[in-house]
Amino acid sequence: MRRKHTPSFDSHDAQSLRTLEIGLRTALESEPWARGIKLTSATKNPYACSWTTELLSCDTAGGPVRIFCKRSQTSSTHVAQYAGGLGYEHSVYEKILSRSGLSHPQLFGSFLDSNGNQWLFLESLETHARWSRTAEPEESALKVARWLGRFHAEQESCLSETPQDFAWLREHDHDHFRLWIDNGKRFCKRSDGDFAWLGPICERVEELLPDFLATPRTVIHGEFFPPNVLVRDDDVRPIDWEAAAIGAGEEDLVAMTDNWSAPVVAACEREYAAARWPSGVPDYFQTSLPTAHLLHQLRWLNDNDLRDSSKSLWRCQAIRDAFLRMT
Repeated sequence: MRRKHTPSFDSHDAQSLRTLEIGLRTALESEPWARGIKLTSATKNPYACSWTTELLSCDTAGGPVRIFCKRSQTSSTHVAQYAGGLGYEHSVYEKILSRSGLSHPQLFGSFLDSNGNQWLFLESLETHARWSRTAEPEESALKVARWLGRFHAEQESCLSETPQDFAWLREHDHDHFRLWIDNGKRFCKRSDGDFAWLGPICERVEELLPDFLATPRTVIHGEFFPPNVLVRDDDVRPIDWEAAAIGAGEEDLVAMTDNWSAPVVAACEREYAAARWPSGVPDYFQTSLPTAHLLHQLRWLNDNDLRDSSKSLWRCQAIRDAFLRMT
């Protein structure tokens, strides 16, 4: 006797479940494979995320499918941090990633409910893993670095050809980075003189900022940390694009390799450079890369680093190392 399947819906009251089903059908109505789609289960995403995320099991005329659902809430302070939240991320998928020749998660559709909450319905990547948690993370890192270099090269070309198409994207400009430099200066003052040497470095980074901003711009992910890059074999799929912006590609590279061993970092930098500039690495990369490292570390300095001596020593050593690469 065949056992009857009982639908399972985690953390959904009747109203939110109805909204989810309406949103799913509305967002996927143009997808031929989604005809007759019916939601059979919704379970919480086991990984931490700034948004409400769920894995949906659905039945369709063509068979069962799994869909990743990402939902914002109008009361979330996280939305303000990303200047548009999931609506902005939807635009990144629709206007940039859909035209890219590089691998990325597929966006099936989106839905804005009556409360102003944005719902994104994306390809489920359950068979992929964070590149840092694969069986061969160092080998995966090289694949990710190559993907990143190619993506930045592609987007730099598109940006230079039709800059008007990218005018809606946020930009990492002088004011953006000035906040990170000021953060380093505040940290220096709070440290009661233990990190007095950091002050002159902050001043030096401020002097270098105009040259850093003069390097060719491209579209960057903005938070290219290991948890945001999934890999399966040679297939690289960066996720969570709500922090995408126009900026220096080096920003993504240093985020990806932060706190990895020197040999892994060096190998990733070589792979990235070869993929982005196959005809030859530009001279400015020798300065822009350590500048990006310095800015990245200044951004994340905080009171926790003062309370945790091991963390402060590691991060400040990273600042020293990046600074020495310039001299």
